[in-house]
Amino acid sequence: MRKIKKIITSFLLILILFANNIHSQTAVFSDVEVSDFGNSNGIGSANTSRNVATDSNGNIYVVYANGTEIRLAKSINNGESFLPSILIANSISLEPEINVSQSNIIYIAWTENTSVFFTKSVNLGDSFSNARVIGDSIAGNIHIASYANNIYLINQQGKKLFSNDNNGTGNFNEINTGVSMVYADVLIDLNGIVYTPMDNPDLLLFESTDQGQSLTSTTLIPSGKVYFSSYALSDSPNGTFIFVAGGDLDGDPTVPSTSGYRINTKTGVLQTITFGKNTITPEGRTLYADNKGALIDGYRADNGDLMISVSANQGISFETPIVVANGGSHNIARSSKTNHVLVVYEKNGSIFLSTYTDVLKNIEITTPSPISLCSSENFDISFKLFGDFDQNTLFVASLSDENGNFTNTIEIGSVRTNTDGIINCNLPANLVSSGDYRIQIESASNFLQSNPINLQLKATSIAGDFNICLTETTQLIGGGTPRISNPWASSNSAIATIDNNGIVTAVASGIVKISYFTNDGCTSEIDFQVFDLPIINSNVTLNQCDNDSDGFSSFNLNEVKEKIVTNKDNYTITFFEEKNLAENNSSPIQNSTAYINEIASNDIICARVENNNGCLRISEVNLIISTTQIPLNFSKIFYECDDGVNLNDGIATFDFSSVTNDIINIFPTNQQLDITYYKNENDALAEENKITNVDNYQNTSSPNQQTIYIRVDSKVDNSCLGLGAHITLNVENVPVANMVNLDPECDNDRDGLFSFDTSAIQSTIIGSQNNVAVSYFDETGNQLSSPLPNPFITDSQKITARITNTNSQDKDGQCYDETTIDFVVNTVPIANPILPLEVCDDDFDGITNFDTSTIENTILGSQTGLIVKYFDENNNTLPSPLPNPFASSTQTIKVRLENPIYDVCFEETTIDFIVNEKPSFNLITDDIICMDNNPRLGIQIDNPLGNYSYTWRDESNVIVGTTAAVDVFEGGVYSVIATSDKGCNSDELSIRIRESSISTININDIEVQDDSENNFIRINTQNLGLGDYEFRLLDENSNILFDYQDDTLFENLEGGIYTVEVNDKNNCGSQTFEIALISFPKFFTPNSDNQNDFWQIKGISKSFYKSGIITVLIDMVKWFLNLQ
Repeated sequence: MRKIKKIITSFLLILILFANNIHSQTAVFSDVEVSDFGNSNGIGSANTSRNVATDSNGNIYVVYANGTEIRLAKSINNGESFLPSILIANSISLEPEINVSQSNIIYIAWTENTSVFFTKSVNLGDSFSNARVIGDSIAGNIHIASYANNIYLINQQGKKLFSNDNNGTGNFNEINTGVSMVYADVLIDLNGIVYTPMDNPDLLLFESTDQGQSLTSTTLIPSGKVYFSSYALSDSPNGTFIFVAGGDLDGDPTVPSTSGYRINTKTGVLQTITFGKNTITPEGRTLYADNKGALIDGYRADNGDLMISVSANQGISFETPIVVANGGSHNIARSSKTNHVLVVYEKNGSIFLSTYTDVLKNIEITTPSPISLCSSENFDISFKLFGDFDQNTLFVASLSDENGNFTNTIEIGSVRTNTDGIINCNLPANLVSSGDYRIQIESASNFLQSNPINLQLKATSIAGDFNICLTETTQLIGGGTPRISNPWASSNSAIATIDNNGIVTAVASGIVKISYFTNDGCTSEIDFQVFDLPIINSNVTLNQCDNDSDGFSSFNLNEVKEKIVTNKDNYTITFFEEKNLAENNSSPIQNSTAYINEIASNDIICARVENNNGCLRISEVNLIISTTQIPLNFSKIFYECDDGVNLNDGIATFDFSSVTNDIINIFPTNQQLDITYYKNENDALAEENKITNVDNYQNTSSPNQQTIYIRVDSKVDNSCLGLGAHITLNVENVPVANMVNLDPECDNDRDGLFSFDTSAIQSTIIGSQNNVAVSYFDETGNQLSSPLPNPFITDSQKITARITNTNSQDKDGQCYDETTIDFVVNTVPIANPILPLEVCDDDFDGITNFDTSTIENTILGSQTGLIVKYFDENNNTLPSPLPNPFASSTQTIKVRLENPIYDVCFEETTIDFIVNEKPSFNLITDDIICMDNNPRLGIQIDNPLGNYSYTWRDESNVIVGTTAAVDVFEGGVYSVIATSDKGCNSDELSIRIRESSISTININDIEVQDDSENNFIRINTQNLGLGDYEFRLLDENSNILFDYQDDTLFENLEGGIYTVEVNDKNNCGSQTFEIALISFPKFFTPNSDNQNDFWQIKGISKSFYKSGIITVLIDMVKWFLNLQ
């Protein structure tokens, strides 16, 4: 509740501040009466009809109703006055709506019963067509929007969108939206896109990009809702936005009267905006916006004032509101000619208009529309500014596309100023010809754009190939009608010429400008380039060897490219079997690296050579085949053991470089030879993938065995002298020396040797291999017998076993593999014994701490590097070394010494840990000794758990006894310790002996008070004795008056003889003492009336009072009585 109050308070404060800022700007024409017929005229609700519009001439039109008629009033003097109204229709509708198209056609529509009526004027409102029904609708208002020749209507519920693309002539198309809402509107942006926002109160938005033929739904993010809505669309360089706001609805606090939205038509994003407070009339909101960036909020204040507030930044903020009048409803429009803001309103059954100037900023293009230009033409646009602008404000001239759409504009000029001015513009060269271009001026910083003007573009162009090669011609085609004389021109006829028909002839390489001229004065110009032809050898020869003497062989045609042209990689070279095929680039030879000649021994093909510019020449290639000169029986065979990481993959490293000299020796001396080696015949014929590492070659492509091809060419003319498979590479198998694993053994007799069983070693090494032999070598390389002796007596050593392929022909030695056999003899540790460790328990849990600091050193002695392990009686592993101190009960621990290399070699011993019991007995903690004439007290221990000896000591540490019981003769603290036969001492126990005695009470210890209101006896305890005393009081007949008590006071006593008894609580005895208390009456009356006839003294006895004097006053006369 506190939060709600705070919000209300803040809201009231805002309203107060807002009210204080209300602006009462004076209208240029104020309260101009529009209606002239009756006194019950109206314009409907502010949010449901638009009743005022203007044409491009500045004429103002207001449509209103009176319940029986719909009438139109017109002002031709900017709203200073109105002409007599004309009748539009006899109708009961109260909410007609008016719209003026871009071509000044006036549209008026309304609903009556279930029909939508429509009429129009094509003569600036002088007369209207007969009203006709264009469709059906639920009763309510109707909204109109127009763009070019298109007109759109939507009913209040948004169920149907009506459209017509012929300025309202002919039938209207209908689209069902599929929804039924409370309020709906139709709006059009600068590019003619149609939007139909609606609510119930949740907002929906539909869009049509095909002139109302279809609608698509736009997702709104986030969702929103509004009551009694009014809509308006604002275009600016900063975007196209739909604004919506309304009024209050009782019971829905989530939608206050000031809330509304700005909807981004491109993204569907909703942004909350604060509008003016509209509560007195929920339908009192009216919004105005246009394609120039304007936005005006109209609303009815709480006091009935009709307000308008301008936003100069598309709803980001609003300026100080203006009070128009106190009335019932109002609508807003803007004059495209004067930039005036027009507010029409109803007051007391009449319609009025107020006109405001200098309310909205504006940019107006003053250059007449349309303008006619050519592509690339430079021209000026003049403009006028309304309102105040910052210095150096940027104004940009934007060009639409050829359809007049400003979605993707082209900037054609700009200027920075804050006054009326001119923008110099330049049209791009690549525009298409069209009469529908539009130009507008934009100021993004002011959220403004001007009125668009039309551009008729007389575009011209040149089409065709702009690049040709020397000796070629090409046809260029100009766009637009050519001028009669010399429509074509070349800037340099030494490079290229062009005739009047646009045919270009290449003369020399270079670049020229070709121009085309149209009969309407437009010019188009291009850069035209002539390229050089390739420089080639027109006839070349390619030689190849014939490996089988049939006159046919495989050619790698790519080898001849270097003979045809320098820098062959800069050209595209393709081969053809015929010249005409090469010229037409038809059926090229597909496999240029393995082409087989079609004519035996000598054949001719053609090469087509093209440079990067597509210019070409043809070269003739002669294919010559010669017979190999290497003898057929020339053969070289090489053997190598399998090597590398994998010794079983059939791949080895070969050096067959010696073959080169063998080949040289076949041919005549000093002949210049190019000898190359290949993995296969195709590579040898194509001279591709030659082997370069002949001295370190691996046969990876052909495991186990490979044939190598030799090719011999002449270094003089590259003719092939020899080709064939003359080298064989054989990879020999490397046997595998299988591993032998022997368990390490223990030197149990400590002589350093062990007898190993070798019976399975040789068969393990060989496995299933054949044609192998095994040899053995000791650590110094001495060869041992094969197989090894069994048993084999040795100390620790590593023996090498070699297995050899007995069929190997490797020139470097037969192929072999090696493994090692580890014979390991491990020493066995010696565990030195440990004497039992005995310790007295320090408490009664049977566990105590043992000193283990010397245990491990004792067990190991001089041995080092051994592993020592400890195990408890349950064989659980203990820490090693043992903790020091080591807390343990009585137990025997096992100790194992292991050889760290081979833990099977170990020795064990045990350690006895003995915890001796701590003596235990009981002793009372306190006792009493009575200090009489012969004091003596016997004390002793109780419940001993064993046969112990004892030591008793007094407070001076003097031994007073050595047995279980002793006598003491005075008070004090006595301690005793028990010792077991194992020498373990008990905890020391102590007994406190307190001294006590019978009381020594005498008369000096007694205080009495008698013959008083409160007779008492009090005992002074300071000198009574050593004991802890209690007291009781007896009368002279030994009757107990007060039983034993700690209190020493006995009070409220009568006169008499009393016995005080003092008793020692420690049982040292009791002592009595007799005391007399005197009491007597203050008067007596011996008149035999049985009241106070006698007088007697209590507490007198011969034991206490020997004599005395009694004074009696009889009638105030003293009598003395001696009492003995």
